[in-house]
Order: sequence, then structure tokens, then C-alpha cells
Amino acid sequence: MRKIFLLFVWSLISLFFSAQDTLTIMTYNLLQYGVSYGGCDATNNDINNKDTYLRQIVGFLHPDILSVNEISVNVSYHDRLLNNVMNADGRTYYARGAFFNYSNSSDITLNVYYNTQKLGLKKQVALATDYRDIILSTFYLKTPQLSQGDTIFLTTISMHLKAGRYSSAATARENMVNVLMNYLNAQNKPGNYLALGDFNLYTSSEGAFQKLTNHPNTNIRFYDPVNKIGDWSNNSLFAAYHTQSTHSSDNGCAASGGLDDRFDFILTSLSVLSGTQKVKYISGSYETVAQDGNHFNKSLLDPPAPPNVPTNVLNALYNNSDHLPVLLKVVAGDNVSVEEISPLPFNAWVDYLEKALYFSTEREGKFTFSFYSVVGQLIGQYTTSFSAGVHKIDLPVFNSGAFILLSIQDEAGQKLVRKIFVN
Repeated sequence: MRKIFLLFVWSLISLFFSAQDTLTIMTYNLLQYGVSYGGCDATNNDINNKDTYLRQIVGFLHPDILSVNEISVNVSYHDRLLNNVMNADGRTYYARGAFFNYSNSSDITLNVYYNTQKLGLKKQVALATDYRDIILSTFYLKTPQLSQGDTIFLTTISMHLKAGRYSSAATARENMVNVLMNYLNAQNKPGNYLALGDFNLYTSSEGAFQKLTNHPNTNIRFYDPVNKIGDWSNNSLFAAYHTQSTHSSDNGCAASGGLDDRFDFILTSLSVLSGTQKVKYISGSYETVAQDGNHFNKSLLDPPAPPNVPTNVLNALYNNSDHLPVLLKVVAGDNVSVEEISPLPFNAWVDYLEKALYFSTEREGKFTFSFYSVVGQLIGQYTTSFSAGVHKIDLPVFNSGAFILLSIQDEAGQKLVRKIFVN
């Protein structure tokens, strides 16, 4: 039995806060920015109007990293987005990543924009595929320790997978993901990774999603932080996560049919979920912007109005693109976590702010959770079954100041132990 200990004092949270920073990461399909294609032209997708809409969206959401797709392969439009949108309305601190188009098989490509007050860009790698490049951008957090070489890294992996419901399109999506996973597998380095973009997926059973989330190399496996696995397309059970289409009718450019597909994603590596490498997903921060779950197969502008965005931003989201942005937040800093990734096929970590246990497993199964006092007295136990993925468990209420030993055991007898200090 291997013991992995976690010690955290609640009263030190306020001291740690000053050494941490919160980052907002967002992905957004801009819908043919700077491109006349597929019925999109100056009459229904005017670039000047799009800049106005995007300024309102960026001004409301303030992303620290914005990964965009469907931007022209003409590099001048990458600069235009930086100068007319990101660095506008008093903002002067954004920079963009390099321009890549190794695949050279499409009129649209990707790029990434970032807040230089918080982040620097260490390096980028672009992987050519049969359709569009996959771009890996590694950022470093600007911390007081930077001069000492003590940096914290976060890598975004921007993708725009092949569109289409037909089987050959699904195969193309899987082949694109294979390029990425073969590259990551060759590197074989666990890290703070976020795979994000327009994946054009219809169901979690697709090969592309399975290659991302069930890869045999656990160092490079990705997780859906909201754990919404299933058949997303035209399924009201996932209405709160559908990202396309904001339009119910055809305007010649935007897709019609209303909000009924989950095409846009941000997936995380395990280290981002657990905080083992100083970057940690903030539970509950994953958001499909302006999606309230009440617009299944409806236009974004159909009543009721989503309560979480102002009217001008709602209109901007509708008019700019047929996709909604997706974002999440992470906390980054030297004191984010002292946990370790378990070599076992399951793992657990504690979110002290939520007073909750997060449990991840690579396979479905039955697990027994046992809580012991420091002297070995069993004070609580339950057994339950979980599907593969990440699950949240509310912690039992313990006396203040108590040390709690948590033991998790699967049906095969493999055991993981965590030590928790409650104050």
C-alpha cells in the first residue's frame, strides 16, 4: 500500500492567494474572419461589424488566452484582430502567437492571443495535418520568481477538426487527432495541457474523442472537466453545453437550426485538474458563454434572454458567429497544490475551497471510500460505482483541526491513501 500525503492548512489560504493568479482561457470560432466563403460575404459577415462585435465580447470576458479558429490565412487579418479588437478600448497588453499554415489546404487557420501582463510565450509548435494545423503554444506565468528561473508553464493545443457528420469526416477528425497524440506520445511528458477549439464532434464515442480521452499513455490523456460524456448532437440533456448554432434561420452565412451541437471544447490534462504542476482548474468555471440551457434548437436571441450576459454582448455573440465561445479558469502559482499524480488507474485530490473531493478513474468500477481518524478509527465509509472520468464528492463534515486519513480501494484491491488536515 502506497501512502500519498496531503497537508493543507485552511488559515494559510489568504497568504497563498497573493502568490497565485487566475487565468481565463477561451476558445472561439470567429466564423470566417476575413474570408468570403460558404455564403459568407460583406453583406452578412462584414469585417468591420465583426470587429465591433468582438470588441464588446472581449471587453466583457477579458480572456487571458484566446484561441481562435476560422481566421483568414492572410496574415494581415491576424494583425487586424490584434490591433482592432484585442488592443482596443483602452487595452494595450495583448500579443499574438506566430502565423502558421503548414497544412496549406484551407482558406482558414488558427491563432492565439494572450495577456502579456500575466503571460509570456515560451515556444510554439505547429503540426501539419490533411486539413489544418494543430498549434501547441507554451506560455509561462510571469511570477516574482521569474528572474530565478522558477517558471510555471501552460500549453494550449489549438485545433479545428474536420467538419461533417458523414463517416469519412469522422475518420478525418480521428486522423488529425492521431497526429497530435503521436507527437505528445513521442514527447511523453506530463504537463499542464489544454486541448481546445472547434472539434466538430457529434458524440463522445467518435474515434477523435476517444484518442484524446482514452489514450493508453496516461501522461498525455485529456479529460472533460465537466464530465458531460454522451451523444451531444440534438440531445436536450446537453443543452447547457451546446455551442452551435446561435441562429435558427438561414442568413446565407451562419449555420441554421438553433443551438443543438456541442462542437467547441476545452479539455484538460490530469495535472490541470489536480494542480500537481502549479496550474489548477477552478471547479465550476467551465462555461459555454451565454448558454443557459433554455435555448435547445432555438436562436440565441429567442426568449428567455440568458441572465448572465448584457444585451449588447448577447447581440454581439449572435451577430458575430454561429458558435458560442467556451471558457474556463485556472489558478496558477507556486502554492496551488502539493499533490502527486498516482500511478494507480485512479486518482483523487481535494478542493479545500469547495470542501469537496475530486475522484478520477480510467475505467468504470466499484470503489470503497474509507475515512479514518489519525488514531485509525473508522469514522465513515461508503462504496459506490463510477463510470470512467472525473467525479465530485462532497466531503463529510469533520471536527475542526482533525487529521483525516482517506483510503480509496477498487475491486482489485489497489489502494490510494490521502491525508487531509481540516481546520
